[in-house]
Amino acid sequence: MNRISSFFNALLLAVLLVIGVLLIARDALAANSEMDSEQSLYDGKVEVVYASQTTLPYRERRGNWSGVFGINLEQMLPDKFRSKISNDSYNTLYGTSPIPMAQVEVGAQYNFGIGSLGASLVYGYGGVKDSRSGTDRVLNLSKRCLNFQYTMDTFFEEPYIAPYVKTSLTSFAWEDTGFSQPTKTGVNGLSMGLTAGALIQLNAIDPDAALQARNNSGITNTYLDIYISQFYPPNGDGEPDFESSMNIGAGLKLEF
Repeated sequence: MNRISSFFNALLLAVLLVIGVLLIARDALAANSEMDSEQSLYDGKVEVVYASQTTLPYRERRGNWSGVFGINLEQMLPDKFRSKISNDSYNTLYGTSPIPMAQVEVGAQYNFGIGSLGASLVYGYGGVKDSRSGTDRVLNLSKRCLNFQYTMDTFFEEPYIAPYVKTSLTSFAWEDTGFSQPTKTGVNGLSMGLTAGALIQLNAIDPDAALQARNNSGITNTYLDIYISQFYPPNGDGEPDFESSMNIGAGLKLEF
């Protein structure tokens, strides 16, 4: 009996050990399966956690200074211009065709509680060609401009629409060509200009891309820039007059 009892005790112990080993093995396999499942969820993906500062509204997160870069196309109509070759008016030579001025702008702005004050340099170039006067005539202009701008970009938490006004000091280099007559060129002195427009924020179109651009490239805002401008007569006597009553322009502007 003692042998039988000892046998059954040993068998029971062995069974319990086997069951224990199987339970441990089952738990280990389950844990590995869970880890593999979690890993499969993240295969090929990177979880990015942005600092809380980058997700704050623009009015709260912006610093004291920002950089600006813009490109635009301005339709300039200098209807007071008279040719230095023939003294013909702009309307006689080119009708009501504007001069498309492609422009690039680089500058900086100081941000404060009720908006921002900025200064920028602009270079533009464009020309118009017509033969309505009986001969081919070409007027080419290059524009060098110093702008001072106030932008109302803190009325909302994000600058969805930011109206602005700016004044400018502008000098035009010109080339007046009549193909049957000698070309005349010159550079005007400084003249005043006024501009009113609005910056329309494009970040809301794709917020995720805007957030990535802000964190990867430092682009705080991307704007559609729409404006009207006016130039006043030049200061120098005898210079061509590129005064215009109203020009329209549009482009893109980036804030860093």
